[in-house]
Amino acid sequence: MGIPLTGRTTAVSDSGNSIVWPRVLDADSGEYFAVQRDGSKGRLVTGPMPADLSRYYSDTYHGNRHGFTARYCDRRRLSIIRRAVSGLQSVRWLDVGCGDGTLLQSGATAGWQVHGVEMQPDLARSKGLTVYSSLQQASQKGPFDVITLWHVLEHLTEPDNDLQLISNLLSPHGKLIVAVPDAGCLAARWFGPHWLHWDVPRHVTHFEASTLTQIMIDHSYQVQQLSRSEFEYDLMGFAQSALNALGFERNLFFKLLTKRPNKTSLPIRAVNYVLGGALCAIAALPIGLAGRLGKGGTLIFQAHR
Repeated sequence: MGIPLTGRTTAVSDSGNSIVWPRVLDADSGEYFAVQRDGSKGRLVTGPMPADLSRYYSDTYHGNRHGFTARYCDRRRLSIIRRAVSGLQSVRWLDVGCGDGTLLQSGATAGWQVHGVEMQPDLARSKGLTVYSSLQQASQKGPFDVITLWHVLEHLTEPDNDLQLISNLLSPHGKLIVAVPDAGCLAARWFGPHWLHWDVPRHVTHFEASTLTQIMIDHSYQVQQLSRSEFEYDLMGFAQSALNALGFERNLFFKLLTKRPNKTSLPIRAVNYVLGGALCAIAALPIGLAGRLGKGGTLIFQAHR
């Protein structure tokens, strides 16, 4: 079952990387990028990388990415963090890539000392939160008992350097929690270049379980896998990728649910709502079961030094 992996190749790029998917479309810019296997580190990477990535992040990119599932997502993530810091009398938490700060606010309500890092920090700061525009700024405020990167590591242009810096920011008992899309999941294999979560070129590195484990070990982390599923991510990844593969406007269903601007006609929007909703309904149970069996589309790792 699934869509054949047509178009896959093992050609070699000018950089010496093997090309896995030569043409992956960025729905926002209309540009194509390749997904390549880094010959030196074995990781999947986007290439060639633009000189200026900032122009690929619109003003609306960071807000409301979870749509109506945001509250459910925040509760699940906060539960994971609570387990990581259980037994501590006071908690210092750094959320790298904190977005609009909604999740951080939940930690502040719990009485924790919360700090965030965000490339565009104004929205989170407007909520009264302490948010830095870079890890280097945050490094003056450590150590932290828990540091989280929820779907952030894949965006970093220098993940090795950043993971080393984060290691230095952890307290002796501190925990690092990382969540990334699983580029080795069934949906990525089924839908190939149409997979929603390639998100080129904003996703610089595309981690699989083996490469995420290895980069953590390379920086002296002790790694524990917590989960291989974030249900709403995995479900949307399946439904939107299927629509992409069937030839519908790239990522339109996702944009509609997360209220992204678009100029599509009402009939086309209606068709995407109906088909996308039907795909979600059909896939909800098997994707839920896949997550329970450790076969979902998201990797969540916890690590300590």
